[in-house]
Parts: sequence; structure tokens; C-alpha cells
Amino acid sequence: MARAAVFGKAAWTKEGLLRVRFGAALLVVAVAVVIATAMRRPPVPTGDHAGAPGPIRVALAAPGALGAPWRLTVKTPTPRARLDLGPSLAGRRQAAWTPLTPGVAIGTNVDRDVLTASTPTTVWEVAVAAVPLEGVKDYTPIRPFGADGALVYTGAFHPFAADRRRAEARFSVTPGAGRAVFAFGGVEDAIADWRSPGNHPAFLLVADAEFLRGAGAEIVVAPETPAWLAAAARRQWETISARYDAAFGPAAPPRADVFVSYRPGGAAGRLSYAGDALPGQIQITFSGGAWASSSPENERLLARALAHEGAHLRQMAVRPVGPGVPAWIHEGAAEAVAAEALVATGLWSAADRAAVQAEARAACRRRADDVPLNAVERAGDAGPAYDCGRLAFDALARATGRSATDLWRAFAAAVADDDGYDEAALFRFVEGAGDADFAAALRTFATARYARPEKAVAQLDAAATKARAAALERAAGD
Repeated sequence: MARAAVFGKAAWTKEGLLRVRFGAALLVVAVAVVIATAMRRPPVPTGDHAGAPGPIRVALAAPGALGAPWRLTVKTPTPRARLDLGPSLAGRRQAAWTPLTPGVAIGTNVDRDVLTASTPTTVWEVAVAAVPLEGVKDYTPIRPFGADGALVYTGAFHPFAADRRRAEARFSVTPGAGRAVFAFGGVEDAIADWRSPGNHPAFLLVADAEFLRGAGAEIVVAPETPAWLAAAARRQWETISARYDAAFGPAAPPRADVFVSYRPGGAAGRLSYAGDALPGQIQITFSGGAWASSSPENERLLARALAHEGAHLRQMAVRPVGPGVPAWIHEGAAEAVAAEALVATGLWSAADRAAVQAEARAACRRRADDVPLNAVERAGDAGPAYDCGRLAFDALARATGRSATDLWRAFAAAVADDDGYDEAALFRFVEGAGDADFAAALRTFATARYARPEKAVAQLDAAATKARAAALERAAGD
């Protein structure tokens, strides 16, 4: 879940979206036991490069000053006239990328950003400016990490095949003098022909070599981060991880990369954070003057950010079938699961949880008119995916008498043998888990257009209350 939140004295707003891009493919073989095993493993994208002389080679060279443009070199195994870079980022990529190879240009083809060559080529060189990616649904390609560090998202530079799945690719990173590269617990002077353990997009941290080799712990905290924030993040993450281990079982991989950074400056009363999650990795960037010193509010917000991103790591045991799956499912579930974990660990009180629930309810009632919940991110407003999604899972928990954590665990088990999940899979699960009328009300809540969103919230609440009362009445009769 990627999320951004800005907090003031009287109000807070939230934006951001977990963008997790996964290909979906099943390896079909003759032996039934092997089929069952393969269906539980993350698919390895091959696309139209299967059988090619080799994978696409993607190389990034860091500049002397990490705020300057980076040099991207993509080498394809055979000459091509076009490289598919993925869904259009509304001009952001074109503004940040400057082709260096003669005859190569960057543009958009329908809904995809592409590099094109006037003459088919195997070498594509581009200068990439390290600028924030704001206002679109994707990860920042090169994010500052302290004064002389950068968190690189490989998915921004990983081309797609003709079937719109990630092409087979290997990555190389030259970090520059005095720097090294960190990922999945390992530190290297440079990396070559690398891919992540699951062959999915990943974060690579480029920073001072001495700093990275001394980091050691599961959490890597940028040097400029206030001491209290660094210590609290490590302490809270240990507590939250232990809770999730108890609730879901040990994570896979057992050691996650947790990147924490801080951007100083800003108004004295401002609290802001933005988070992203990938399989086995999360990053959280804190900014605003109010983070300079500790306070109960800051501690609660820090815990919320860590618990939400940590919930996403456990959610990734099962994956959406594609980027079109509505965000309210994984974001709403992560909000509800995180709140349960925070109360269970004592990092939040029951009153803290109730206050956040009330704020989510109020925000959901104010959401855009006439836009279904399962379409809000396409309409450019990610907030309801968190707030209304949270209400949906809270209502489901109330209707069934089960915790959101237990419900997600059961849902993951129900779709474990499938090729990912989608909204229809969740609705089927809800129909089997409880009251048919509530299941219908949840479907309407997520898919219907409401001229008055507050009416949708009231109807879902009423359906949950009725379903719980009916269940208790049946139990008493038994």
C-alpha cells in the first residue's frame, strides 16, 4: 500500500495508493502434483522474449551527485523499433526522461509510455532526472534517501512484452565512488545481471558504502532521520512484526527490507508520510517539521504507517490478478488489519482505534458523488479506497463476528490455488462466510453509483447490524 498522509492540528488528509504490479501466468506440466505446487508460486514473466537469445539488460549508472540525472542503458537481445515502458504516467516520464541514443524518442502509444527508434536498435540510452512522481498511480523511480542516497524502483525501468507482462530482464547498477547497493539484506559494491528473488519489481538502495555496511538491522534508516524517530521505528517494527508472525505465520521472506527516511523542513506543525510496499520490502518517507521531536501523536502515526505497510507484506501471500483490481480491497483490509494489530500490541488504545474509524466514516461519507468505490482510483481520488475500504472490512467483521485479520487469512486460503484474486472472488468469499443479504449490501456498496455517499454508508451499517443479530439469534436457537 502506498499511502501519503498530511496531518495538521485539526484535520488530516490522505492520498496515495498502493501500486503493486504483478504478471499472472501458470506453468502447465504433466504431473498433477507439480501443477498444484506451481500454482502457489509467483509466476515468472517471459512475454514475447521467451526463447530469445537472452533477457533484456537494464543498466543504471548513478551520477556524482545523486540529484543529477542518472544514465539508463537498455540492451535488447534483438533489434527493436519500440520499447513498452508500461502504463502512461500522464507525461511525467516524458518530462523526466531525455533519450541520448540518436533516433530514439519517448512518447505515448494509446495508454502506454514507449521508447521508439527510427531504425531498429538493440541499445537504448536515456538520461533520467531524479524527480518525484506525484499525482499518478505508480512508484517514484528514484527517491532521495538522505543527503547522499537514493531508493531506486526497478519497475520504472523494466520493459514490458507484447502481452503486457514484464519482459525477462536483468539489472545492473553502478552506484558511483564511495557508494554501494543494498537489497534483500545484502550489500554489494555494484550489481550486475541481477533480479529480485521473486523476479518482480523491487527497491534497490544506493547510498554511502560505509553506512550501508554498518546498517545491519532489518530497518535501514537514513542518517538525517531524527534519533527518536529512528529508535521508535526499530522498536515498533519489532513489536508489529511479532504480532503479524503470530497472526499470519512467519513472513516470506522472513527478513523484510524496511527503508525509513526523513525530509527535514516544512511547517513546524506538519506531519506527513508516504509509504510503498513491494514483496519483501517497504519504504516510508516522513516529512514535516513536527517529526523533529517525539510526541504521543507522532508515535501513534508512526505505528500506523509501519503497521499498514507491514499488513501489505502479509497480504502478498495472495496477489491481485492484475493492476485493475480495485484498491479498496487491499487498502481497506490493510487499514482494518493494522488497527487490530496496533490495539493488540498496545501501540494504540481502543479509543485511538475508534477515533480513526470515525474519521474514516466521515471521509467516506464525503467522497465524490456518483463514482462507485471500485472506480475511485481511476477517477483520480485514492482516498476512498482507504476510508471506505476500511468501513467495508469493519462491517464485514461486525457482520460475521470475526476479526479483519481472521477474515483476510481465510480469504487468502480460499484463493490460494487460484491465479490471483479480484473483486468477484472477494464477493464469493463473503457470500460463503456469512449472511446473503449482507453480501448483497457489500456488493452494492462497492459497485453502485450513489448521489448521496452517506446513504451507502448507512445501508452497509444497517446490513451488518442485521446480519450479526440474525447470526446471534440462530446461535441462541441452537
